[in-house]
Amino acid sequence: MKSTSLPGTTPSRSTRLAVLLAACAVLTIADVGRTEGTGESGGGALTVRFSGIEEAGGVVIFSVASSREMFESEDEAQLILRVPADGAEARVVYEDLAPGVYAVKVFHDANENEKIDMGMMGPKEKFGFSNNAMGFLGPPDFDDAKFEFDGRELTIEIDAH
Repeated sequence: MKSTSLPGTTPSRSTRLAVLLAACAVLTIADVGRTEGTGESGGGALTVRFSGIEEAGGVVIFSVASSREMFESEDEAQLILRVPADGAEARVVYEDLAPGVYAVKVFHDANENEKIDMGMMGPKEKFGFSNNAMGFLGPPDFDDAKFEFDGRELTIEIDAH
C-alpha cells in the first residue's frame, strides 16, 4: 500500500507511519511467542521486549526484518509474531536466529483488527522500533533501527510511543 497525496503536498507523518506500521499486520501472522529462526544452524536467541503498553487486551505484533526492503514493505516480513497483550510489557523470543543485521517494528493491536488505528493526531495504538528509533514526519529509516546480531543471546528493549 503506497501513500498518496495531492500534487505539491507530502503525506502527513501519521499517514506515512500508518503505512509502515501496517506492514506489521499482514494476515499470515504466527500465533506463538517463540519461533525457529531462519533455519540456518549456529543461530542464537533474540529476545525483544516491548514496554509501555497502557491497556490490557488485544495482541502485540512483532516484525523482524533483515533488509531495508523487508523493513519498509507491507508484504515481506521475515519473522512476524503475535502475543497476547496482558500487561504493561510483551516479550517474544526468536530462537536459532542467524547472525546478521536486523531491525524490529512492533505495535499493540488493541482491537485485533490486524492494523494500526489512526486518529487525528497520529496512531491511536502504541508502537515502537528497535533502537527506539523515531522518524521525522514518518517512520524511522532502516539505518536508524538496524542492529547487528552476532548469533549469541541478545535482548533488545523497545519503548512504546
